[in-house]
Amino acid sequence: MTDEPRSQRLDEPMINTGILPGAGEAWPPAPVEPEPPAYVKEPLFSKKVLAGWAIGTLVVWFAFTAVVPEIVRSVKSEIRARMVEPAPPAPPAPPAPPAAPAPTPTN
Repeated sequence: MTDEPRSQRLDEPMINTGILPGAGEAWPPAPVEPEPPAYVKEPLFSKKVLAGWAIGTLVVWFAFTAVVPEIVRSVKSEIRARMVEPAPPAPPAPPAPPAAPAPTPTN
């Protein structure tokens, strides 16, 4: 073979070898990437945020365990009171007898 470029060697047939032209040449080494900094574990939330969520959770828990049952109980009793039919009104009392005339003072 000759050292001429392939475009000038048209008389020779192209042989498919599966190897790229120039594959045997030395390639320059890949640049070395710098090592990433070490992972520093940081908290996801600050302590103030966590304390706020904890207090909020306690308030909601108290509301569900103490306040809501009282509200349900009072609403239930009010509904039951309104469902009871009222008693018929009592007959009117007989009129009182007329009062005796007041004594007149004598001198």
